Amino acid sequence: MNNSLTTGYDLLNIKTGEKEAFLRQNEECGNEKIGRFTICRKGLAMGISILSSLISPRNGIVIIDEVGLLELGNKGWSDCINNLLRQPGNHILLIVRDTYIEKVKEKWALEKAVIFNIKETDYYKAGVSVLELVDPQ
Repeated sequence: MNNSLTTGYDLLNIKTGEKEAFLRQNEECGNEKIGRFTICRKGLAMGISILSSLISPRNGIVIIDEVGLLELGNKGWSDCINNLLRQPGNHILLIVRDTYIEKVKEKWALEKAVIFNIKETDYYKAGVSVLELVDPQ
C-alpha cells in the first residue's frame, strides 16, 4: 500500500507462512500483466506449486483467494482448479468478486456451488456453514 493505494499483492501459504510477491505495480518481476499489475514469475510459480501439491483426496479444504480474470482466461490458477475439481473428495473454497461469480460457475460447471455474499453474510456464520459442508456430522 502507498497512501491507501494498492501497489501489489503477495501470495501466502497459510500452512507454512511462506510469502512471495505475486502482483506488483511499477516493478519488473515478470513480463505478463493483468490490469495495472505485473505478474511476478516467482509468486505465480509458488502458487502453482502449492496448489499442485494439494491435488489429493485427503484434503479437508483448499482455499484460493482470489479467482478472477486470470483464471477465466485460462491463466493463473486455472489448471490447478481444473485438477482439484477432477479429484473426488476435495472441498474447494474459491473467493470470487461478485462481478465474476456467474462466469466462474459456468467455466467450471459449479451448479451446486454454495455462495456467500460477504456484504450480506456474517463471516462467522459463513465459516460455520463451510465447516459443516466440509465435515457434516
